[in-house]
Amino acid sequence: GRPIHIQISSGQMMRAISVILLPQVLLQLVVLAVPALRATQQMSYFTSNEMTFGEYECRSLSVGLWPIYLVVSVLLGILPYCCAYLLNIRPKYELDQFPDIVFERDDLELTFFMFVRVVVITSPIIGLAIAPDVRAYATIALVLSLPLSLCYYIAYTKLASLKSNITRQGRLAPSYGRAGDDGGSRSSAALAVKMAMMYQKIGRAEETIQLVDETLEVWRKSGKGAITNLGQREGREEIGSGFTRCDLKPLEPEELELIIELLKIKGNALRALHGQAGVAMSARLNVDALKIFENCPAASKLRDTSIIFPVYSLVGMQIKLGIIDQDDKFSLEMELAERYCHEAQVQSYHFARALISLAEIHGRKGNLCKAQKYFEIMESIYMPTEHPKLISAAYSTDKCAIGFATSALWFLQQRDAERAIERCEYVIKNILPSYDEKDIIGLFSVLLSILRVLKWNGNVDRAYEIYEKYTPDGIENHFAVGALHK
Repeated sequence: GRPIHIQISSGQMMRAISVILLPQVLLQLVVLAVPALRATQQMSYFTSNEMTFGEYECRSLSVGLWPIYLVVSVLLGILPYCCAYLLNIRPKYELDQFPDIVFERDDLELTFFMFVRVVVITSPIIGLAIAPDVRAYATIALVLSLPLSLCYYIAYTKLASLKSNITRQGRLAPSYGRAGDDGGSRSSAALAVKMAMMYQKIGRAEETIQLVDETLEVWRKSGKGAITNLGQREGREEIGSGFTRCDLKPLEPEELELIIELLKIKGNALRALHGQAGVAMSARLNVDALKIFENCPAASKLRDTSIIFPVYSLVGMQIKLGIIDQDDKFSLEMELAERYCHEAQVQSYHFARALISLAEIHGRKGNLCKAQKYFEIMESIYMPTEHPKLISAAYSTDKCAIGFATSALWFLQQRDAERAIERCEYVIKNILPSYDEKDIIGLFSVLLSILRVLKWNGNVDRAYEIYEKYTPDGIENHFAVGALHK
């Protein structure tokens, strides 16, 4: 039931036009076939000032049926409009999720207003006109005003423009290398991003992957033809996801953003389609996105580099989970976190998110002094009333809030139980009451650290109180296993 723009052929366009016109055509055929309804030329006479006048009038023998015919014509004409309008009535949450390209209710209303204007103009003419031919013309205009205006908008304007857009996108791949700065080409790629996001949201993973691959192929030009200049061989080295340095060199900042966004969408679709096997595929795409960002000259021209920050975070998490291999010294994860901190300084909440990632890595390595150092910097810029929503929207989980709870464990490792409990109480009073209940993983991480510290220091009753107050209903069916809950 959700409207999605798809590629159409000329035959499909003609069938759509025929379906929209069919009810009115059938009605007119019925009127012509039934003699009682068919209008014929009739001679009528009237006398004025002792003089007899005759006039021809085009009318039906069954005058009483014409109001019914008029009403039925209007109802059949309004039927396509009603169907299209109902398809565009969406709950508010769907309107927030889906892009504007599937919401055309305003345009349909404008089309309906065209019909209203015609009715306002023709209705008085039918009642006031003396000449029969004028009345007949006004009646025809009134009956046909709605279906013709809707047919023009739905079957011609929208379908023809959609077909031309698809055709233009088909011509885009071979010509894109010669017109990299063309605004229409970037607009088509941006439309592909919206379509891919739409497919992903409704669970059509295979179509998402196919659309992303076709769109990314637009920018991959190396290797499609013979390169005779041996000096360009270095530029043909693949950076990631089929892109070479030659492909990345002419990109504009807007195009780089689209490529990174498409790789992120494809990674999510692979996880949804292949399950656990798709996690490794997604990890490779995330690493490719980072390589493309770091090797593309347009990255230095980006006004807002925040598009790459979630990729840094996701790759760091995948390294931590062992999906991406690294050495025992956490060298890859540390290098990534440091680059993340360097890039994220442009926005405070992104910088806070990067700092807590770096602090967490130092904490796992046992460098508690450095972990506390980066945590204190994060704490100084973290705004509890504003940043949680921004961080959750960008990263799905507020890792800064998790970092506050984790820091209590660091105090405990330093044998400072008093400060550890103080940090737990701070989290209980300032973070847990406003924590997003939808973020179950983040909430579990916060509670796990708090409950450990409280239990290990003899505050079992307090730990149980917090557990009962902040854990969602039914959590015992999923997480209440192990020594922690005994």
